[in-house]
Amino acid sequence: MRYDFIMKRVSIFILGAFLLVSFKISAQNVEPAQLNVIYKQLLKHEPTNPEGAVDVTFVMLSVGDTRAVVEDYAAYKTDSLRALDDIDPTLVEQSEVREAAAECFFLPKIYLDLERQEMEHHEPILPNRYYYTEPFPTAWELGEGSKEIAGYLCHEAKLDFAGRQWTAWYTEEIPLPYGPWKLAGLPGLVLAAEDSTGEITFELAEIRNKRGIVPPFVRPESAFEINREGFLELYHAFYPKQESEGLSAGVTSMTVRKGENGKTVVFANDGIVLMRSFPNGFIFLEKE
Repeated sequence: MRYDFIMKRVSIFILGAFLLVSFKISAQNVEPAQLNVIYKQLLKHEPTNPEGAVDVTFVMLSVGDTRAVVEDYAAYKTDSLRALDDIDPTLVEQSEVREAAAECFFLPKIYLDLERQEMEHHEPILPNRYYYTEPFPTAWELGEGSKEIAGYLCHEAKLDFAGRQWTAWYTEEIPLPYGPWKLAGLPGLVLAAEDSTGEITFELAEIRNKRGIVPPFVRPESAFEINREGFLELYHAFYPKQESEGLSAGVTSMTVRKGENGKTVVFANDGIVLMRSFPNGFIFLEKE
């Protein structure tokens, strides 16, 4: 059966401080997380080959009152440092470099609005930052399968979304309509998911109750609004060329920094990493 789900609201209190890129936010605009969930993302370049290359990264879901944020865990750690009062700027800069040097980085930052049932996707594609809005997925099909994950009873659900066929496992014991990436809209938290090709898997790594912050919603002034179709056209054109050629067209400024391990990273324009590293090649999370 197909279901359009009516989401439940979860209440928390507001507190803290946060800084995103070059945008300073006052402490009153940051809320502590009701729940933080860390997912392990596996990108399998040869899904049918047990010895095939697998890239691993970690993705953070931060859940607040009526919203949530999904981003790379390295980005979340940098955001958490920025939230500290009187933090040594050198520590923030070091974290930024570690984040920029991370291989197989989870590229999008996604703001999920529970009341509007919308997601706002933010992602840089050189030389610019872009964002677009889309609704929560609603075409979920509930399956009959069930299994236990980390002590939670999980139920099966399937979704055809962004050119991939997903199987997700959600638990009604945590009645939050979120999950890794954009796998939102179910009547419980998604703890695991896999696409039908086996290329992309999300596994539960850790659940943290009432620890850390929920990054506030920030739309950089330099970001361009675009529709989803326009963004995907840029997205599918850019990464194959970056892998084979590297791209610098449209770059108007560059800052070079060296990390603790001696690795050099280059930031272009509004703090966009000039060249992300995907050593085994790039797998498109969104095919269409």
